[in-house]
Amino acid sequence: MLNDASVSFSNPDLSYGRARRYGGAIYAGGTGTFISGGVQLRPKISITSCTLTIQDFDALTKGGFMYIDHPQMILDLSGCSY
Repeated sequence: MLNDASVSFSNPDLSYGRARRYGGAIYAGGTGTFISGGVQLRPKISITSCTLTIQDFDALTKGGFMYIDHPQMILDLSGCSY
């Protein structure tokens, strides 16, 4: 995910992931906001109501489960254990 995207996961089963560089499951990088329907929005990652514990992710450089290099990113983790 780069720059101006928003991603939502609802009821995911997030177990076991590996990355050679950044973020075993999610990498989000970039800068800025975006316009949708005439409204300025910030990019967002939303992970809600996980079916299992988020576990066993690895990244060889940085960010086991996720690596966010975006100063305006909104992160919503709700209803998940890790």
